[in-house]
Amino acid sequence: MNTHPPYWNQAGKTFFGLRAKLLVPILCIVLLTLFASGFAVVRIANDALIASGREKIASSTVIVGNSVLAQINRARTDIQFTYRIPSITATVDPDETFVYTNRTEYIDFVSNLLRDLGEACGYYETFYTVSASGMTLASSMPSTIGKLDISDRPWFHEAMETGRLTLSRPFRSRITGEALMAVAQRFTHEGRQGLMVGSLQIRKLTLPALVQENDTHQQAVVVTADGMIAASIRDEEIGVYSYGDKDWFRTMIRQSLNYHEFDEGGVAKTASLRRLGDTSLYALVITDKIYLTGPVRVVERIAFIAVLAALVLSVLGIFAVVGPVTRDIHRLAVYAAKVGSGQAAEPVSFSRRDAVWFVAVAREKMVRSLPRPHPVPGQATRGPRGLL
Repeated sequence: MNTHPPYWNQAGKTFFGLRAKLLVPILCIVLLTLFASGFAVVRIANDALIASGREKIASSTVIVGNSVLAQINRARTDIQFTYRIPSITATVDPDETFVYTNRTEYIDFVSNLLRDLGEACGYYETFYTVSASGMTLASSMPSTIGKLDISDRPWFHEAMETGRLTLSRPFRSRITGEALMAVAQRFTHEGRQGLMVGSLQIRKLTLPALVQENDTHQQAVVVTADGMIAASIRDEEIGVYSYGDKDWFRTMIRQSLNYHEFDEGGVAKTASLRRLGDTSLYALVITDKIYLTGPVRVVERIAFIAVLAALVLSVLGIFAVVGPVTRDIHRLAVYAAKVGSGQAAEPVSFSRRDAVWFVAVAREKMVRSLPRPHPVPGQATRGPRGLL
């Protein structure tokens, strides 16, 4: 049973209605502002991280490419220097003994010289000369002399036919099984042609650069244009056609793209490709895209916590400001309801000096200026109407 007088319910409804009208729009504006700003921060962070990730991948590709290309160019210089040494090029003449008494001593001398040159460079398996037919004449690995025939190697015929300094595709050594690339240069001695060859150890040549740019989320390799891995930190991958059947790889090669995003097995990835100078090799770096945008998750969590904290503080601040106003308005409403029903009511006093205070003062003056009602026998006392 409701024991409150009628003016209580009326004033109470007015009080809660006013509070809702004041608080709800303000809270909605605060919420929209906070969530919009939080979304904007996350979006900007995501775009910035992706841009930074692209730069990082491109930088990794440049580091790998330049490092490997520098070693290849150094090997080219080694070959170009070596094939001009007369005592070495003279090995193509089967009767040449140079300053030695017999052919065996002369070949031993040249082989030792080739061994010293190869060891000084540090990344050759063998350093050797071959005849026009492909048979080894002198070598830093003496056991191959007169036994190792490379006439079945495509790069041998390319070097002999073109006369240009030739860099081969990766192949496996018939002696050690190690992954190698040959650098070869044709030379001529007294009308006879031969080939100066250095068998580069791919692992030694590329490992420092590749190790630096490989981790659990990123793979850096050197590949050929048809997708064969020429260099990798995993030796078993060298010579494997891992990318030749990949649409994204063929697209990058065909369109000469330096950067490409693709999906592989449901995982978003980013790849960067860079050709190594005038060679047919490419530095390839592949990264999981989530690795690039991973910090955004942290930003999202921080933004959510910040929005939540700002929301709580906003609600407390709004209640701290709006609460006293609505409370005083409610007191005015109760006072007006009592006066309107003809009941005695104490004037409402406020410590504040704002619009609500002016309304209270004006209302009090108005109430005092009204004539006192005279009760009529048999009827209920009627107070002033329409004050609210």
